Amino acid sequence: MRNPLRDEGAAFRLVFVTLGAFALIAIGSAISTWLGVAVTVVLASAGSGLLWRSRQRAGGSEGAVKILVVGAQSPADTAVVAELRRIAGDRPTLTQAVSLSSDPVGAVEAALHGFPADAIVAAAGVDPEAVEQLRSRFVVPITQAQPHAG
Repeated sequence: MRNPLRDEGAAFRLVFVTLGAFALIAIGSAISTWLGVAVTVVLASAGSGLLWRSRQRAGGSEGAVKILVVGAQSPADTAVVAELRRIAGDRPTLTQAVSLSSDPVGAVEAALHGFPADAIVAAAGVDPEAVEQLRSRFVVPITQAQPHAG
């Protein structure tokens, strides 16, 4: 399920929807107690239906392992693919790639705002110091793909 407070705009929407619902319930209750009860039931049912529908729409990502890949030169990087398979096992996997910049911590932090990863995999070519910076900053498990000898 998506975090309703993932950013400032979403938090304001949640507050305004909640205030609107309470206002409708208060107006209904002021007219008649039973009308207030009916408005509460209708709003709760509508909210539950919308929540269920949004979960159904997101269905494919439920249970999938979300992995952020840092600094891979190509999607076919064999060391990264092997590390992805090791982490995910037989579970479905969603990945997102992040290019390295002068500020790898900032780049990963920005990517994590829109992609809540379960793990981070750094490509073999990523500087080990950058990987240590990532490990000290984030609580998500971080591994570095090791190049295969041969």
